[in-house]
Amino acid sequence: SAWPGEPTRTVVGHWAGRMEEIMDGPGTNRNLAEALQTQGLDFREMLSEPYRPAFDAGRRMTQSNLKQYEAQVAEIRKDSQAAVQIRRQNEQEEVADRRQELAGQQQEIKRDAKQWKEWLDDQTKQAEDVLVELEKEYVSLEEQDKSIQRSMQLLNFEMQVIKQQIDIDEAGRTSINPSSPQRQLLAIRDQQMLRYQGQRNALVRQAEIVKRRAQEAINQREAAERRYEKETGTIVKKDEKLKKWSKRLERQQNRLDSAPQPLTPEVAIATRRMTILRSYVDIDWESEQKQILRSYELPHSHNGANLESPSDDAKSDQ
Repeated sequence: SAWPGEPTRTVVGHWAGRMEEIMDGPGTNRNLAEALQTQGLDFREMLSEPYRPAFDAGRRMTQSNLKQYEAQVAEIRKDSQAAVQIRRQNEQEEVADRRQELAGQQQEIKRDAKQWKEWLDDQTKQAEDVLVELEKEYVSLEEQDKSIQRSMQLLNFEMQVIKQQIDIDEAGRTSINPSSPQRQLLAIRDQQMLRYQGQRNALVRQAEIVKRRAQEAINQREAAERRYEKETGTIVKKDEKLKKWSKRLERQQNRLDSAPQPLTPEVAIATRRMTILRSYVDIDWESEQKQILRSYELPHSHNGANLESPSDDAKSDQ
């Protein structure tokens, strides 16, 4: 065949330079690079002098393209990281607000528990004060009742003596003199005994009132204790739940503070695009395949179908 002219040498050299720069840079294949170094192969040295200017230009073009892609990736990464940072900051602020809210609720629970304890102490003191006064009143009533009983015993003894004297004075008489001094004195003592009994009855009724008031005070104190136990028991349960949530939010806060910046899909796609051949060399791969097949004088179709790709073979094996 004829020796390639200047345009052909330029295209070939330029394409070879672009490809070598891609393999050395963004599309580096470690195994291929090591094999070339082992063999001591240098594409540029293998080219004749007319190809080298275009070869160097091709490498510079790929380097320029790579810098553009790197700048795009950096810009996307910057925007992505800013968005991630804003989202993380919003999450951190939300967690911080929630933790502050829980802390406020815990303080409120402590205040409620303190207030309930103060309320119980006040209710208990009121009941105790009432019981102390009622006890004094009840003791006084008991002392009065004992005093009246002693007076009644003395009076009863005196009345027995009077009755004996009347029996002696009226012995042998056929009639009773109701106006006799002894009988008048006995009548007076009977009235006095009735007054004593009336006083005792009044004391008993008053004592029953005191006992009822005391029982009411005791019931009120017990009711206050039951309510305190119920309310503070609920408070304790609420406080336990709040402590659990507080610990969860603290762990979430620590995770947010220590989590590395994630690789967003946009950055991953841009980074991937920077390393693939298609990003640097715009080739119609189907046309190139047909041209290669024609160069070997092989048909590119079989029974009206395209030549099966390796992926098609893999599918058929499945």
